[in-house]
Amino acid sequence: MNYLIIAGALFLYVDIYIHVVPTSSELATKALCSLTPWFTAIGYSLSYGTIIAKMVQVYVIFSHPKPNSTSVRMLRASERGGAEIMGILQ
Repeated sequence: MNYLIIAGALFLYVDIYIHVVPTSSELATKALCSLTPWFTAIGYSLSYGTIIAKMVQVYVIFSHPKPNSTSVRMLRASERGGAEIMGILQ
């Protein structure tokens, strides 16, 4: 999950550099300006969504202290499935 936070931060940093890049044509300026909201939205969604998912994970673990609890097993299974879909798990 930490990789998603880093990816979100990179999207937000790229958004800053888009504003600094000098462009020679009006078409390039329009294209870069249209990309700005996308980079901002994706960056915040990745960063804060991952942080909230971590907080939910901690809440579930501490609210169900038994390791054999069904909700904890379901949470672990969803983590593996999400990581495999994102291609993070080798």
